Amino acid sequence: MITSICKEYYQFLLGQGVLGGLSTGLLFTPAISCISHYFSRHRGLAIGLCAAGSSLGGLILPIALNHALYSKRLGFGWGVRAVGFAILGLLAVACALVKERLPPRRGKLFLPRAFLQPSFTTLTAAIFFSFWGMWIPYFFIVSFAIEKVHMSGDLAFYTLSITNGASLFGRIIPGFLADRFGRLRMLVCVYATNAIVLLCWLRVSSSAGLLVWVAFFGFTSGAIISLYPASVAQVTPSPQQIGTYMGQASFVVSIAGLTGAPIAGALIRNYGYDKAAIFAGVSLVACTILAAIATVLHLRKGQLER
Repeated sequence: MITSICKEYYQFLLGQGVLGGLSTGLLFTPAISCISHYFSRHRGLAIGLCAAGSSLGGLILPIALNHALYSKRLGFGWGVRAVGFAILGLLAVACALVKERLPPRRGKLFLPRAFLQPSFTTLTAAIFFSFWGMWIPYFFIVSFAIEKVHMSGDLAFYTLSITNGASLFGRIIPGFLADRFGRLRMLVCVYATNAIVLLCWLRVSSSAGLLVWVAFFGFTSGAIISLYPASVAQVTPSPQQIGTYMGQASFVVSIAGLTGAPIAGALIRNYGYDKAAIFAGVSLVACTILAAIATVLHLRKGQLER
């Protein structure tokens, strides 16, 4: 709502950037943590279904807002307010229904000792590198389509919608498979696949190729969003600590979300899109290695406890 009345750049930065980012973080971590309270055997699928909602919103809302922005009846102000009212209605239902199953954890607000747990620290580092590289296409795929592939503006806009649409399936199917074959193992496979897909970005040179590529990337990147919360919950010692572990991991990972796109933007401006694609791909290679190490550490810990 505040964004709809913004006029100056700093106002958009404060409203959509600072306030929007803060409120989104306050929503995401408690909601995902509450889901983990209710599910153990099917936790991957449950979180995947929940995370699929954001993909559906990412598919529908940008298209709706794009039409509103060019509408003579709505325009920017009421177009943004319409999206705000839709989110208000959805969140009113969510806030009324989301409730933790376990009593709140007592004691200190934070658990710094969590970072002394090798599997958690290594997994957090893996997620950090994944967020460093994964979000780059989401920020730059439209400009890449226009500048490098020479797509029309209208078709280029829909590359992001295709990415979000494919992400919907990517958040559900790998979550289901993770419950059968292991969440950490599946996360390693997803990271490795993402690394390959991002490095393949270097060879995209046509409109048809780009549309196929964004569909693959949407599916594989969507799996990261659904699997990493389930993986953090997997290495958390107690269900009542899931929210704290998730929050502390998200705090570290948010630094990657903040810095990844500006680094890629600087690379694109000075060296071109290929360097940004290499940066994204190598980041995913690094996170694949770290996730594999975290998996070994977690499995070894389980064997020692038995």
